[in-house]
Order: sequence, then C-alpha cells, then structure tokens
Amino acid sequence: MTEWYTIRGVTFPTSWVSVLIAFTLAGIILWWRYGKKDASVYADHAIFFILVWKFSVIVTDLPLVIKQPLIILFFNGGTVGFYIAIVATCSSIFRQLKKNAFAASQLRTLTMAIILTQSVYQIAMAMQNDGLTWQRWLTVIAFIIWLLIAILNGLNQDVWRKQLIILFSLSHIIIALLQPGGFWQKSLMITFIFSLFVLFVHFLKDNSRKQMEASS
Repeated sequence: MTEWYTIRGVTFPTSWVSVLIAFTLAGIILWWRYGKKDASVYADHAIFFILVWKFSVIVTDLPLVIKQPLIILFFNGGTVGFYIAIVATCSSIFRQLKKNAFAASQLRTLTMAIILTQSVYQIAMAMQNDGLTWQRWLTVIAFIIWLLIAILNGLNQDVWRKQLIILFSLSHIIIALLQPGGFWQKSLMITFIFSLFVLFVHFLKDNSRKQMEASS
C-alpha cells in the first residue's frame, strides 16, 4: 500500500519520492560508471518523461484544463498520461539511437539505466511503505542484487545485455506477483515495455549488421 507524506499542507505519495530518488541515484551511478555525457543524456530523458506525464493532463482532461488552467500545476495525466509519457520517451530514445546507428555504448547505457532506475525505485518503495515483512525484504534483497549486477558488470556484450534484460524482466514479474499490486503495477509495466523496446532495438541492430555483411 502506497503511503503519503504531508509537508506544510502539501500531500504527495511516496511513489513521487521514490521516482526522485531513483532518477537521482541512477544518474549519479551512470556518471560514475560511464561519464558525464551518458549521465546527461539519461537526465534529459528522465526530465522529458516527467514533463510529458505532467502536461499530458492537457490531453486527458482538456475540458477541465480549459475551465481551470491552474490544474496543470497540481495534476498529471494519470494512468493514460503515464503511458503517453512512456511512448513519447521511447520514441525520443529511438530517434537518438537511430541517429547514432544504434551504438553499442548507448545500448549498454540504456540497458543499465533501466535496471538501475527500476531497482532503486523498488528498493525505495519497499523501504517507505507498509507491507508484509517478507515481501518488503524479498523486494529489497532481490533488487539490491540487480543493482550490484548492473554496477559491477560493464554490459559490454550484446548477447549478455539481451540475456540480462530478459532475466531482469522475469525476476521483476515474479517479485510483482508476490506483492499486493500484482502483475498490473505501473513499475512492472515500465520494465516490460522498456525491455521489449531494448530487445526490439537489438533486433534492428542485428538485422542491419547482417544486411551490411551480406552486401559486402
């Protein structure tokens, strides 16, 4: 169950705090592991995701926004806006990857960013919210392991990256099924969608390489 914080009359869910922690720590780790450039690209896409989700309320609740424009400051697009933001972010990432011919370094960073962000988010949520003790510690321990795998392993090989993202997705599904939210958690949907996206990009890259080899 998601808890809420109240600071000086402003109430917000722990999920917001967890997202902020996840984006911040993931960006710091990427900076430390791969340098300022990769961290900056990650930060750009993270901010882009938040802004699209925030302002998607204009699409999801246009009549209300027309009547009360200030609600843009206090509301987001909800679940529909959440998925609009995912699609928009994937499109933005894809354009950048395609521009750089699906560079291995960028695919490495993308894979690591997904694992880092989701792992930190899950750990932060488990630590802040109530639940059965075994469920909370299972989540914390499992995602700490994934966090360490992502940090310690360079993810340099395409085959390893593809296997890793599949294993991460499967483990996230298993953990989610043992939690109150079950399969339809937004965080799991993010993992699922972005994992499919990474595998799709790898497929395009492999297909392009095969075509180049065949023509040479």
